[in-house]
Amino acid sequence: MLLHLFYKARVELSTDRVEFLSRLFARPQPTDAGHDSGVDALFGAFNAVSASRDTAQATLLAVFDRLERLHGFPLSREDEDGIRKLYESFVLDGPAIR
Repeated sequence: MLLHLFYKARVELSTDRVEFLSRLFARPQPTDAGHDSGVDALFGAFNAVSASRDTAQATLLAVFDRLERLHGFPLSREDEDGIRKLYESFVLDGPAIR
Protein backbone atom coordinates (compact mmCIF):
# COMPACT_ATOMS: atom_id res chain seq x y z
CA MET A 1 0.00 0.00 0.00
CA LEU A 2 2.79 2.43 0.89
CA LEU A 3 4.51 1.81 -2.43
CA HIS A 4 1.29 2.62 -4.29
CA LEU A 5 0.82 5.83 -2.30
CA PHE A 6 4.43 6.76 -3.01
CA TYR A 7 3.90 6.20 -6.75
CA LYS A 8 0.60 8.12 -6.69
CA ALA A 9 2.24 11.20 -5.21
CA ARG A 10 5.23 11.05 -7.56
CA VAL A 11 3.06 10.66 -10.65
CA GLU A 12 1.05 13.69 -9.59
CA LEU A 13 4.20 15.71 -8.95
CA SER A 14 5.82 14.84 -12.29
CA THR A 15 5.00 16.55 -15.57
CA ASP A 16 6.40 13.76 -17.76
CA ARG A 17 8.22 10.43 -17.58
CA VAL A 18 11.68 12.03 -17.47
CA GLU A 19 10.73 14.00 -14.36
CA PHE A 20 9.06 10.88 -12.94
CA LEU A 21 12.30 8.91 -13.27
CA SER A 22 14.31 11.82 -11.93
CA ARG A 23 12.18 11.81 -8.78
CA LEU A 24 12.11 8.00 -8.59
CA PHE A 25 15.88 7.65 -8.63
CA ALA A 26 16.68 11.04 -7.00
CA ARG A 27 18.93 11.92 -9.91
CA PRO A 28 19.08 15.10 -11.95
CA GLN A 29 17.56 14.85 -15.39
CA PRO A 30 20.29 13.78 -17.83
CA THR A 31 20.84 16.11 -20.76
CA ASP A 32 20.75 13.19 -23.19
CA ALA A 33 17.34 11.94 -21.98
CA GLY A 34 14.59 13.57 -23.96
CA HIS A 35 10.86 13.28 -23.71
CA ASP A 36 10.87 11.14 -26.86
CA SER A 37 13.61 8.78 -25.62
CA GLY A 38 12.81 5.10 -25.39
CA VAL A 39 12.85 3.15 -22.15
CA ASP A 40 16.33 1.70 -22.69
CA ALA A 41 17.76 5.12 -23.51
CA LEU A 42 16.11 6.71 -20.47
CA PHE A 43 17.32 4.04 -18.07
CA GLY A 44 20.81 4.15 -19.58
CA ALA A 45 20.94 7.92 -19.24
CA PHE A 46 19.76 7.86 -15.61
CA ASN A 47 22.17 5.03 -14.79
CA ALA A 48 25.07 7.31 -15.76
CA VAL A 49 23.99 10.03 -13.29
CA SER A 50 24.66 9.90 -9.55
CA ALA A 51 21.88 10.13 -7.00
CA SER A 52 21.48 13.29 -4.98
CA ARG A 53 20.66 13.18 -1.27
CA ASP A 54 19.18 16.68 -1.54
CA THR A 55 16.90 15.58 -4.37
CA ALA A 56 15.89 12.48 -2.43
CA GLN A 57 15.04 14.53 0.66
CA ALA A 58 13.09 17.11 -1.35
CA THR A 59 11.16 14.34 -3.11
CA LEU A 60 10.26 12.66 0.19
CA LEU A 61 9.05 15.93 1.68
CA ALA A 62 6.96 16.65 -1.42
CA VAL A 63 5.48 13.14 -1.36
CA PHE A 64 4.59 13.35 2.34
CA ASP A 65 3.12 16.82 1.89
CA ARG A 66 1.02 15.74 -1.07
CA LEU A 67 -0.29 12.61 0.61
CA GLU A 68 -1.02 14.21 3.97
CA ARG A 69 -2.12 17.74 3.09
CA LEU A 70 -3.69 17.38 -0.34
CA HIS A 71 -5.18 13.90 -0.06
CA GLY A 72 -5.69 13.81 3.70
CA PHE A 73 -3.97 10.47 4.25
CA PRO A 74 -2.85 10.36 7.90
CA LEU A 75 0.63 8.84 7.67
CA SER A 76 2.00 7.44 10.90
CA ARG A 77 5.69 7.57 11.77
CA GLU A 78 5.86 3.89 10.75
CA ASP A 79 4.24 4.70 7.39
CA GLU A 80 6.76 7.46 6.71
CA ASP A 81 9.63 5.19 7.76
CA GLY A 82 8.32 2.47 5.43
CA ILE A 83 8.16 4.89 2.51
CA ARG A 84 11.67 6.15 3.32
CA LYS A 85 13.00 2.59 3.38
CA LEU A 86 11.49 1.58 0.05
CA TYR A 87 12.54 4.87 -1.55
CA GLU A 88 16.10 4.31 -0.33
CA SER A 89 16.26 1.19 -2.52
CA PHE A 90 15.35 3.22 -5.60
CA VAL A 91 17.87 5.93 -4.68
CA LEU A 92 20.74 3.50 -3.98
CA ASP A 93 20.19 1.10 -6.88
CA GLY A 94 18.78 3.51 -9.45
CA PRO A 95 17.74 1.97 -12.76
CA ALA A 96 19.58 -1.25 -11.83
CA ILE A 97 17.10 -2.00 -9.02
CA ARG A 98 15.92 -5.61 -8.90
